[in-house]
Amino acid sequence: MPWKNKTIFLLISSAIFAGILLFACWLLYQKIESASAIVLEAQQEITSFEKKTREFANAVLDIKNAENNIAAVKNTYLDEDRFVGFVELLEALAFKSGNGFKAESAVLPVAGKEPASILFTIEGRFANIFNFIALMDNIPYAGLIEDISIRQKESDAKGAGILTARIKYLILSFKPK
Repeated sequence: MPWKNKTIFLLISSAIFAGILLFACWLLYQKIESASAIVLEAQQEITSFEKKTREFANAVLDIKNAENNIAAVKNTYLDEDRFVGFVELLEALAFKSGNGFKAESAVLPVAGKEPASILFTIEGRFANIFNFIALMDNIPYAGLIEDISIRQKESDAKGAGILTARIKYLILSFKPK
């Protein structure tokens, strides 16, 4: 009997120990599963954060591009503040094409009902005047030559072959304040 009691005792204590061991393994498994869920959630949040960071960076680039586009659109419109620069541009084109330039008058409307215009004269040879008109196609403002009259300059020894062109230029892209 003593031997039988020891065997039963060993068997029962082994079963209890195995049960405790299984319970401890089950608790450990639950902890690992909980930690895995937390890690997975953290990875998903990191991925989401990285995606939002990329979207934000793309949005910043889009805003910068939009700002550049807005600035480009604004620069295509001529206003009172940039009108002197426009006249200087015409003068530079006249100089580049070998002509003299003289601004005579300008009409800058207060309201946007009528186009702005500038009246100027250039003096030079026919080819130079033609080059000036060709260069005007490349200015950044929309406009149109409304009237042009070309005549021979008053004759003197130096002025042989020199023409005077009087041009009225409509500025279609003028934006009043």
